[in-house]
Amino acid sequence: MTQLDRGIPEQSPPSASWQGRLKLDYAQRQNATELVRSQNQAPLKVQRSFHSEGSVCHSVILHTAGGIVGGDRLAIDINLQPKSHALITTAAAAKIYRSSGAQAEQVTQIQVGENACLEWLPQEAIAFAGANFQQSTRIELGQGAIWMGWEMTRLGRSASGERFTSGKWRSQIELVLLPNY
Repeated sequence: MTQLDRGIPEQSPPSASWQGRLKLDYAQRQNATELVRSQNQAPLKVQRSFHSEGSVCHSVILHTAGGIVGGDRLAIDINLQPKSHALITTAAAAKIYRSSGAQAEQVTQIQVGENACLEWLPQEAIAFAGANFQQSTRIELGQGAIWMGWEMTRLGRSASGERFTSGKWRSQIELVLLPNY
């Protein structure tokens, strides 16, 4: 029985790895925060933003490939200009598939401008047994800025009885208070 027969994707060869990028820039416009610039490179993209809380801009990040495999490199850059307020989440849990050795990586850089507020609430990441993944998140806060967020991880697929008995998972969050933004 192969990994595919068990429903576990095999690692893609390095030439098939994703080199995804997403850049989002938010600004306060006419008493509401707007997503004023969005650039993406597959498999990352953002859905159309909405304002269910009035002035707060809600955005949902999508990973269109459905999961992360060894060799993938993903970069997310988010900038909130002064006095803006955004809530950013993901459409689904991130799935980190088993790897035959190559490491997958996600680097998130967040800048929260003076008196701006970011609610960073991605859904959990599910690391399959045998995954090899590293993520780092760096948040830079300007004067009076607020960041509220989390990074949740499930090691193994507990609903199907899988335990994370092998693999690598590394996660780092760095919070930097800037004297002047």
